[in-house]
Amino acid sequence: MRSTAIIIMHLTAISFCSTLSCQENPDTVYGLDPVLYNGTLYASYLPGNVNGHPYLFSSGFEPGYVIIKGRKFDNVLLNYDIFNQKLLLKYQDLNGSGRIILLSQAWMNVFSLQDKQFEYIDAGTGQKKLFQVIGNDTLKILYSWKKELSLSNQAGNTGYYFSDPVKTMYLYGNNGLYRFRNNRNFIDFFYPEIKSKIAIYLRENRINVRKASDRNMLLLINNCNEI
Repeated sequence: MRSTAIIIMHLTAISFCSTLSCQENPDTVYGLDPVLYNGTLYASYLPGNVNGHPYLFSSGFEPGYVIIKGRKFDNVLLNYDIFNQKLLLKYQDLNGSGRIILLSQAWMNVFSLQDKQFEYIDAGTGQKKLFQVIGNDTLKILYSWKKELSLSNQAGNTGYYFSDPVKTMYLYGNNGLYRFRNNRNFIDFFYPEIKSKIAIYLRENRINVRKASDRNMLLLINNCNEI
């Protein structure tokens, strides 16, 4: 267990910044938009005995949008590392070379990948965390995504592997975050006079909140806001 913890700490520290590359991006000085192209240069140094990747979807970068200081930048290449909770931006510098930077949490508000929207939200601890957000009304559904890095228990395999993405579900409103795990937990959040209506909606639409698609969860939370 101690060696696993050391490996995880080591990977967290070196997966992103080498001694020479963990510095301010020079392109912000020489012509590229400093609002977008402003962050720490990224360099991945995962050892060869680590299977899988730390990202939500895949190791490849995909087009999405990001909102920084209220400005929206469309069709930028992004990837979301859920192991370290970092958003990466890939682009070509002024010399045509590919670069990857970590976007600043202090500047970024919202980003989108694969039609999923993510926001930095205060989780009640005074610190903002990244959540996938479903819904645009007073009450929203939030998903927190993460991955674990574990030691393989297969005979003869001494490597490490990343888990599948792990999702934690919340309802988010004026009273902060409420975690739910299943349909019963979800219904328990609401006032007694509307619990039966939500239970009927879940049953009639055959919704299991643990497995439901984002679209079905959006329809569900829209219904809850209208009751």
